[in-house]
This record gives sequence, C-alpha cells and structure tokens, in this order.
Amino acid sequence: MVDYFEKIDLIPFSYPSAGNKLSVSPIEGVEYHLPILAKGVSQKHTLIKFLEIIFSLHSLYFLKEFFRNKLFLSKLRAIRWVGASYKALQLKKSIKLNKLFNNAPQDAIFYFFWGRETAEVLPLCKVGPNTKRVVRFHGYDLYREVNDGYLPFQDSLMDNIDLGLVCSQYGLNTLCGYYPQHKQKLLLSRLGVITNGGAGESQDGVFRIVTCSRVVNLKRLHLIPEILKLLDIEVEWIHIGDGPGLKDLKQQTEELKKENIKYQLLGHLTPIEVSKFYSHQSVDLFMNVSESEGVPVSVMEALSAGIPVIATNVGGTSELIDENVGFLLEKDFMPSAAAELIVDFVKKTKVEKNVYRFNAFSKYDSMCKADKLAENLAHLLLT
Repeated sequence: MVDYFEKIDLIPFSYPSAGNKLSVSPIEGVEYHLPILAKGVSQKHTLIKFLEIIFSLHSLYFLKEFFRNKLFLSKLRAIRWVGASYKALQLKKSIKLNKLFNNAPQDAIFYFFWGRETAEVLPLCKVGPNTKRVVRFHGYDLYREVNDGYLPFQDSLMDNIDLGLVCSQYGLNTLCGYYPQHKQKLLLSRLGVITNGGAGESQDGVFRIVTCSRVVNLKRLHLIPEILKLLDIEVEWIHIGDGPGLKDLKQQTEELKKENIKYQLLGHLTPIEVSKFYSHQSVDLFMNVSESEGVPVSVMEALSAGIPVIATNVGGTSELIDENVGFLLEKDFMPSAAAELIVDFVKKTKVEKNVYRFNAFSKYDSMCKADKLAENLAHLLLT
C-alpha cells in the first residue's frame, strides 16, 4: 500500500488485547499513532451519558436517530443507542481526530476498517469536497440479525460515505438489500493474510485440532469440548485467543477428564505469531463454529498454512470452504454431526488428506493472498 500513497497515518480506536502498544511490526512509510480513545470509552452511568447526549451541540442528530428508529420501544436498543451516541460524542471531541480532519489534504482518503466504533463519528465530521470517505464492512458491523435488529447510526453512515467495501459476496448482497439506493457505492473487497509456511501433519498418532478466536458467546467455543468428548481417538485441541469467557472454557475443558483428550489454551497471539505458530506446529484440522461471521480471518490463516477446515455455514464462510478444502456444518449443528465429520476425516488415507491440504493452500493462493488483495484495494481507493 505504501507504494501508492504519499503518506499513510494509522490511528486505531483502541488496543483492547495488547494495551496501548503496537502489536504489529512497523512498516516503513506508515506513521503509527496511539488510539484515539487511549483510555477507552468512559464508563459513566447510562443516565449521565444520556444527559450529556441530549444537552450536546449535536443533540438533534442523536435524537433524530432515537425517534426515527422508535428506540423507546426497546430497552436493549435504547441502551445500545446511548452507548453509540456517547462514543461518537467522545470521538467528536477528540483533539487528535479533529486535527486530522482539519489538516488533511484536499485529496485525502479517510479509510475506516470497521463500520462501527470510530466510523460512528463520520456523519458528525465535515470534510472537503475532494476528500473520500471509505468504510469497510465485515459481520458484526453489518448484519442486523446478530444485533437485535438494530445497528446504531448505520443509516446515517451510509448516507455519508463515498465508498463501502464489503468483505464477502454474502455481506455485499445483504448490505445492498438494506440500502438499494446506495448500491452504486458498495463493492466487494476481500481481506487477505500472509503465509509464513505450511503446517505439518501430525506424525505421532495424535490428531490435532486448532481453533482461533476471541472467547465470546458469538464464537460458541463451548461446543468444542462437547464435540471432543464424543471422540475415542487420541486428540489434542489447541485454542488461540483470549476473552471474557476463557476462564469458563478452561473449567469446562478440565471437566472432560478423558485420557484420550489433551488441550492447550494459548491465549492471545498477534497475527504474526499465529502465522509463525502454524509454520512450526503440526495441525490436522482447523475448526470454526461461530454463530455469525463476515469472512473469518482465522479460517484464511488456516488455509494459508494448508490446513483443512470444518466451519459453520454462516456469513461469507462458504465462499472459502467447500468439499475440496474441508466441510461445512449447518449453523445450528449438533456436536455429534461435527464429531462424525472429524472421525470420517481421520479415516481418510494420507493421500486423501494431502489433497485437502494442497487444495486448502490453493484456495488461499487464489482468494486470500494479502499482497494481491492490497494492490486491488489501493486501486479501488484511488479510482
């Protein structure tokens, strides 16, 4: 990307997992900044936040959103509106963000990686006539059904962007369905990953399964121990990622108490560390059992290491996973269905498994290669 732009400023909303420190290797030509809200969003009482919202200079904007969507009919949606409104208000007051908007060149491109968090302030910001406002959409920032039917300020955001980039064809179709009047500024733009080499197949008689995600309800990691206890083979489960449910997941796994089951909960790893992990670790299968997804980066990382995948058929996952690289599960699958797929895969010959591994890497090479996709993105931004 640095070859296409005079300057790139990278300003995160926050660093929730790593504290206020850079968790990626610096790239020459990119200027890195501390998070806009380095101390996070204020944890004031909801009532205090509400009062600050309605007495702010932008109260009409916030109240229009409230009444247009009839949020007074749902306590959950009203609380979500308060949180999003207050966050947007804090961002609008940010000296760092205002300085960036005010001092930007006339042909600057403001690129928001998520359709929530920082992007929620965009309708409140004035930009020059030649400035381009671009927002990328994934899953949790796009699908209404996983957000109780309501995403705060999504209508206003769509009215105030010049280009919306969606990570999957499924997501693009969904967003165009929500906003047919904006179809002309919505485009498919896939994400990609970088490979650090392939993972090897286990040679010691232990079948190794890896999962990689935040430990939150949406990822449904509690199903993995339920699947494992149905297996009689020697199996090791390795999970990468942390989150609020990690303690409960560890306890659930410890309660399995089956001699044929081993596990490792590695906690948070950076993308670079994940790639290096795969290049030094034997992995036989990757699993993703999420309730909802955009296009899971964790699945792309597995494909880049030549690992076959079992995943739920949600969001854009089926655009990556087919019968050549792995297996798709129904969204509301039973643990026994996943266990049967695992056993069937274990029984395949070494040649058959190697075909899956070859096809997995080929899928990465054709659809998920970061350098090629970054070049495509640069052309989209500059068009």
